[in-house]
Amino acid sequence: MNRDSGLITLFPKTIFDFTFLAVAGTQSIVLHRALPIVSWYFLWLGVRVHNLDITSPSANFAIELYQTLPSEEDPKEFTRTAADMTMSIASGAAALPTPVLGNNLGPYLKVVLKATMGTGAGRLYGELSGALMGRAQ
Repeated sequence: MNRDSGLITLFPKTIFDFTFLAVAGTQSIVLHRALPIVSWYFLWLGVRVHNLDITSPSANFAIELYQTLPSEEDPKEFTRTAADMTMSIASGAAALPTPVLGNNLGPYLKVVLKATMGTGAGRLYGELSGALMGRAQ
């Protein structure tokens, strides 16, 4: 792959079922701890919604990207506390929600899927896949 530009599969079509979460509960899954994007300046985050069943009011999935800088000398995680890019997927989301654009991030990204149950009990289920496209400046 040409590192000046490219498309990375962040995660293949995967079932995410968080119906077990308590009301207003959240759970996060780390999809990539340190995805290298060293030569990329512009980023495009896209998520495909293959199937979605969200019945809990205000429940959603979010794909969050955080800048991180791992160290060979220290196992501690050096990651920003606030997400640098976020795509939310809620009830009624399109098959390809509006992509999220970013720039000047890196050199590594931590990729997290966060599920948040809404204000009432209900389903929080999705079949999703995601990709990240990047290109040099």
